[in-house]
Amino acid sequence: MAHFGDGKDMRLKNPRPEEMEEVRRRVKVLVSLGILPFLVLLSVLWYRQVIQGDKYKDLSQRNYIRLVPLRACRGTVYDRKGRVLADTEPLFRIVIIPQELRSRRETARKLAQLMGMEEAQILRKLKIHSFNPFKAVVIKDEVDMETVTAIEERKRELAGVFIQVEPRRAYPFPPLAGHLLGYLGRMSKEEIGQYRGDELIGRSGIEKAFDAYLRGRSGGREVLVNFRGEQVSILGEKEPRAGNDLILTIDKELQEVAERSLQGRRGAVVAIDPENGDILALVSSPNFDPNIFTRHLSRAEYDALDSDPGDPLVNRAISGLYRPASTFKIVTASAALEKGVVEAATCLECEGTYLRRGHPFRCWEERGHGRINVVDALAYSCDIFFYKIGEVLGVDNLSYFSRRFGLGELTGIELPYEKRGLVPAKGWRRRWHLGEIFNLAIGQEESLKVTPLQMANLVAAVANGGTLFRPRLVKEIRSAEGELIKAIPVRKRGNLPCSSETLAAVNKGLWEAVNKDGGTGRRARLASVEVAGKTGTDQVVRRKFRPGEEIPYRLRDHAWFVAFAPYEKPKIALTVLIEHGESGGRVAAPIAREILESFFQ
Repeated sequence: MAHFGDGKDMRLKNPRPEEMEEVRRRVKVLVSLGILPFLVLLSVLWYRQVIQGDKYKDLSQRNYIRLVPLRACRGTVYDRKGRVLADTEPLFRIVIIPQELRSRRETARKLAQLMGMEEAQILRKLKIHSFNPFKAVVIKDEVDMETVTAIEERKRELAGVFIQVEPRRAYPFPPLAGHLLGYLGRMSKEEIGQYRGDELIGRSGIEKAFDAYLRGRSGGREVLVNFRGEQVSILGEKEPRAGNDLILTIDKELQEVAERSLQGRRGAVVAIDPENGDILALVSSPNFDPNIFTRHLSRAEYDALDSDPGDPLVNRAISGLYRPASTFKIVTASAALEKGVVEAATCLECEGTYLRRGHPFRCWEERGHGRINVVDALAYSCDIFFYKIGEVLGVDNLSYFSRRFGLGELTGIELPYEKRGLVPAKGWRRRWHLGEIFNLAIGQEESLKVTPLQMANLVAAVANGGTLFRPRLVKEIRSAEGELIKAIPVRKRGNLPCSSETLAAVNKGLWEAVNKDGGTGRRARLASVEVAGKTGTDQVVRRKFRPGEEIPYRLRDHAWFVAFAPYEKPKIALTVLIEHGESGGRVAAPIAREILESFFQ
């Protein structure tokens, strides 16, 4: 036997029998205490999983987080005097969350009775969206308060059915200013990454040009929902932020008068403040109601609107291209005076026919105007006078002055889809025939195209002494709380290439056109205010019609009238264009008189 250390015996003593018995008793107690709760827990789990398993499975599936979108209100649009032109109103929708339905068929039956719909139609919509039972399915848009109340009263019977309230764009005076305000539309696939997939965005007019300011920022709410579809608590929320408001330069009353004056006609009216370029009215006819685009416009409805022969979606004021006809004589006269081709007192002969190189070129006045100067030539719109000075000026000078008067260029107005028009240059053709130069001098050349807005801006510059402004449509952008976000400044584009003497002579001719006996614009005359203006008649076809012959609508001439008033210190410049109106003096000038009369009243 081995010994270690100090040599003492290290063998263990055997435990006594009574000690072993105590240990065994304690172990049994501990094991019993551990097994008992485990058995209880196991029993409870068995009861809930097996006996009540279906119930708790249903509860677990029906408790979830619902995402509730909170849409932002679009900014309000006001006229220059604070009158609302575009606003927001509540839209009530009936939606179903399929996951929360007790019985699809029973719910569809009850809902169909309340809303006057087909049960099959509701079930079809639910089936289409069955791939995501947690997503709200829109059953019906634009329900009235009577339907809303009926559904709310039966809320317990209609589990999974909800009233969804969203802000919707509203235009309170349709179709007032439809082209100017524009409309909203759903986004393309390319745009979905920039916005929420189901939002409407600006598609034309102010709505498109200032969409980033008007749109605001939508929010959302995370809601914990119990098995009955009832809100238990709000887990998180991001408040929506309303869009900014716009204050326009438009005068609502003047816009209304201008639109009434064009009712039943195709054409455009543009009114400008010549002192700063502010747009007072901008009208295109026929018009459209922008409210229709805030609803679910079907493809067939849109196609019908788009294929309408009157082109109601085209903004003729900024996108319509027309020959300016005799309103262009303002440019030709200014160029001739500036280049020294004639002086204000220079007289030229008009005998009704001008024979050049063996070809007769005729004035609209067959008897002729006799010996007249540039002032009278503008007043009576003598063609032969302008043939003669146009021949000396040539294409290059007429092109140069046209561009300096703002033609052939974008005006810079804050609207999409503006056309720049067309101004010819000498190099466009190997040789310009004399007749083409004559046509250019009187605004009848096919390669010369302008918009009504360009002509309004042109006559505004002539009226104010030669300053060409960028037309302004929005004065200010303000937050929903009224805080100034951005002020849009008045912007100068340049000056007309004319001396004060040249503009004085041209303006005198425009005054005589309205106020002198025999002036082509005399139907625009007002008793209380001196008006200056110029008529124009754009020949759609060259054919001569016999006296009394019925001219088909599409072959009738376009009618122009440009004007400003008062003659001293003008406050408004105006363009009226009537498609196929036949005569600027007989048709467009009286419309201008009506608009000007309203403005000064």
